[in-house]
Amino acid sequence: MLHRTRLRLLTPLLALALVTAACGDSDEDAAASPRRSSGGPVPTVPAARPSTSPGAVSIAAAVAPYERFGTDAEPGQFPRVVRHALGETRVEKEPVRVVTLDTGELDAMAELDVKPVGVVDYGADGLPAYFDPAEIEGVEIVGSVQSPNLEAVARLKPDLILSSKLRHEKLYPQLSQIAPTIFAERPGVTWKQNFTLYAQAVGREKKAAATVARYQQKVAELGKTLPTPRPTVSVARVMADGNVRLYQRANFLGVLLTDLGFPRPESQNVDDFATEVSLEQLDQADADVLVFAVFDATKNTHADTIRGSGVWKGLSAVKAGKVHTVDDQTWVGGIGYHAAFTVMDQLAGFFKA
Repeated sequence: MLHRTRLRLLTPLLALALVTAACGDSDEDAAASPRRSSGGPVPTVPAARPSTSPGAVSIAAAVAPYERFGTDAEPGQFPRVVRHALGETRVEKEPVRVVTLDTGELDAMAELDVKPVGVVDYGADGLPAYFDPAEIEGVEIVGSVQSPNLEAVARLKPDLILSSKLRHEKLYPQLSQIAPTIFAERPGVTWKQNFTLYAQAVGREKKAAATVARYQQKVAELGKTLPTPRPTVSVARVMADGNVRLYQRANFLGVLLTDLGFPRPESQNVDDFATEVSLEQLDQADADVLVFAVFDATKNTHADTIRGSGVWKGLSAVKAGKVHTVDDQTWVGGIGYHAAFTVMDQLAGFFKA
């Protein structure tokens, strides 16, 4: 007998047939079997290679805990008990004063039309640039992702705090004394599952179902305009130390590119989060198209050194004029549907004739 928790986790998505197709599968199923649009089949993405890195977390392992998360409450009904990464939390009434402690949580609240009263400083060029100013205007900064200011959080008198086990597990006992606190397992690759959990936390399951349906429609519509066969897409990010992080399949952008049918270069077609390479190893970023991001771009001076190097100039995408420098906070740090819509809009422009 299927546990009721699983049914509840998927309840808002079962309301629409399109949404069922979107979220009834796990992310690893999406990688293996791309979905069809009305314009024909999405190009097949080669299966990701298992990671050999110690401590690597596969897509399947990342999403597995979410099978037990959820609520037995009807959509929009309060009080409710929400099962999450660190237990069960009772939410007495619909939250209106929400504090978010990472980018994915802020993204989810923006998409669900819940304006947080408190957010954290993301440590790079301020709050993410892809938000409409009205969505974040006036919100209070309550410390950084690495070190939330618990006194500042408490002063806001929140009725809900959202974060993840990976980010703030040690702070959970203190946070839960301030307000009902609900934690996802991790940010990144589980962005779709996190969104469903956070929608249940604020009782906006119907709004969440509409968002997922809109995402699937946009994926299908964009898919009709993209080249077939798809070019390989490499994702490279210049880090603060000058190394380059190559993003693999188990992350926000990896899931989105898989949904759109884009194959990845060998170094990135791996069931893992990312690998970092030196400038001398940058040839591992070679692909038909290169998406290039710079962490903390207003302060990071390493990008110019990389662009001036011989190995950079030898990359296929560079020689073909197929390098797209993108906003780091949106393409890498967004981690949610709100960011995904912006990424897809910009991606469409890359392939216009």
